[in-house]
This record gives sequence, C-alpha cells and structure tokens, in this order.
Amino acid sequence: MACDVEILREIPPFTLLDNEELAVLAEQVELAHFAPRQRIYRIGDPGERACVVIVGAVDVTNSA
Repeated sequence: MACDVEILREIPPFTLLDNEELAVLAEQVELAHFAPRQRIYRIGDPGERACVVIVGAVDVTNSA
C-alpha cells in the first residue's frame, strides 16, 4: 500500500519535490509502526531500506 503524499509533503527532505515527484516516491514508501524498544536494524543488516521517523524518537546504540 502506498504512503499518503501528504505525509511525505511534511518531511523536510521532501518539501522541495513537486506533486509528481512526491507521487512517485509515495508509491515506493511503506509506512511501519514500531513498538517501544523494538529493534529496527541490527549491526550487519544489509542497507536495503531507510527509515524516516515521523512521530517519536529512536535511540541508536552499539549493542552487538
């Protein structure tokens, strides 16, 4: 399911994109919800995706 263009429009790196560019990006974005303390990435995971935090905060730790 594609992301809502209006969500992307509010994220600073994407504010310079026009409507068509935002629509293309939205088709490729998947929204995910994470529980508190849920691990998003592990050391050594392949860099296949990026995350943008819309609401909340993320701690980055090196707990191998």
